[in-house]
Amino acid sequence: MCASITAGWAAAILLAVFVLILLKLIYRQWTRRDVEWRIKVHHDAATEAAKLLKDWCAWLATISTAAIAANGFLAPSKDLCPFSASALAVLSIVAFILAIITTATLLLALPSIVARFDREGASLDNDFYEADAFAWAKTSANALIPLFRVGFIAGFQYLCFVVGGISFALHAALRYAQ
Repeated sequence: MCASITAGWAAAILLAVFVLILLKLIYRQWTRRDVEWRIKVHHDAATEAAKLLKDWCAWLATISTAAIAANGFLAPSKDLCPFSASALAVLSIVAFILAIITTATLLLALPSIVARFDREGASLDNDFYEADAFAWAKTSANALIPLFRVGFIAGFQYLCFVVGGISFALHAALRYAQ
């Protein structure tokens, strides 16, 4: 019973931290949307950044998928309390699924972002993390443009991955502590 209470509190605290960081990230994007933050980046450097992000996304999706599968192996056996560490397992699975969905979103946006790079030299349009992930966002979802920047989406992806990893590690520790 103690492990399930501990897991519940740990999951609640992790979820609260996740929400607070997410709200801070959204607030930061909204308060700086009228300020020019872009820097001049050469086309080759921007293309290399896109390749590195693609590699990061591929690894993150692989690790997240493996962690979701590993949660099944950590499921409590029949002789243990079925609710022990389950809140952390659910939080881990949800966070990793959100990370995978965000990864797919970034991978979907990469060709459009690279196609919009200025190939003539260093340009503000080549600032990869300040680039709009989707060109259609400028017309159909103008009010939400800060949420469609590559930097915001990558930050959300990383946040989901970290929360998933921490909750998975706590779930595993509580599972084997029993």
